[in-house]
Amino acid sequence: RIQILFEISKMAATIMTLLIFLSVHLTNISAERSFKIDKEAGCFRKDGKCFQIISGSIHYYRVPPYYWADRLKKLKAAGFNTVQSYIPWNYHQPSKGTVDWTGNKDLWSFLQLCNDLGLMVLLRPGPFIASEYEFGGFPSWLPTLSSTISFRSSEKEYYGAVAEWFDYLLPKLKPYFYNLSSRGPVIAIQVENEYGSNPLCDKTYFNNLADMVQSTYKGSVMVYSVNGPGTRMLECGTSSEIYNTVDFGSGNNASKAFAQQARYNLGGKFPSMNTEFYPGWLSHWGSHFPNVPGTKVAGW
Repeated sequence: RIQILFEISKMAATIMTLLIFLSVHLTNISAERSFKIDKEAGCFRKDGKCFQIISGSIHYYRVPPYYWADRLKKLKAAGFNTVQSYIPWNYHQPSKGTVDWTGNKDLWSFLQLCNDLGLMVLLRPGPFIASEYEFGGFPSWLPTLSSTISFRSSEKEYYGAVAEWFDYLLPKLKPYFYNLSSRGPVIAIQVENEYGSNPLCDKTYFNNLADMVQSTYKGSVMVYSVNGPGTRMLECGTSSEIYNTVDFGSGNNASKAFAQQARYNLGGKFPSMNTEFYPGWLSHWGSHFPNVPGTKVAGW
C-alpha cells in the first residue's frame, strides 16, 4: 500500500510539473505573438522585434477566389510581407438586412489564406472606401433612408446606418487579429479613407467613428487613419486617439510629408508610414493617360 501511494504521489508530481511547463510555455507563446507601436524606438514591434511593414494591395473582391493564392504568393515573392484590402459595404450588404459572405465574398477564407502564407494584413473597412469602386463602397439603399441624408457626416440617418453596420462587422474581424489568435494575420484597422479630402470636414463624425472602432477593440489591434500630407487634410481626417498616417506619390517630398505626419502623432516617437504610395495615377475617362516613368518611381 505504501508503494502504491508513493507511485501515485510521483505521478501527481510529474503531472503537476508538466502542467506548470505547459502553462509557462503557452504564456511565452502568447507573449511572443504581438504587434504594436514602440513609441520610444519609433518602430512597429512584431513579436518583440522592430518590424518594417512592406505592403501591397490585393482586393479580394476584385480577384476570383481561384486566383487568391496565386496573387498572394506573387506578392510575397516580390518582397512584400503585408497585404492590404478594403471591405466594400455594398459588396456584402446589397440590400438592407441581408449580409453575404459566400463565394467570391468569402473574406474569412481570404484572411485565413493570408495567414497560411505568412502575410500580415491591413484591413480597411471604411465605411467609405473610395477605391475607384461603385459609390465608394456605400450600398445603393443608403440614400433611400432619408431625402436629407448627408454621407460621411454625423447626420442622424447616415451615422445610424454606419453604426449598425459596424456593430455587426467589427466584432466579426476580431478572431483574425494577430494579437488575439494564431490564425490571425490582421495587424491594423483603418478608419474611413482619406477623410481629410472630404469638403464637409465633420470632425464630430470622424472622431466618433474612431472612438467606435477603438472602444470595440480596446487596444487589441492598431487603429489608424490615412490622409494626404496637406495641413487641411490632416486637420480634418485625423484623431488624437489613433495612429495617423499619410499617403503620397513619387512626385512628393517624403521628408516634408513625414514631418507633417509627425505633427499629428503626439505623445511619443511614431514610425513614419505611407499607407498609399502612388507609383502612377488613375485615368479619367477621355483624359490623357497619366504615364509615370518607372525610373522616377524606382529612384524615389
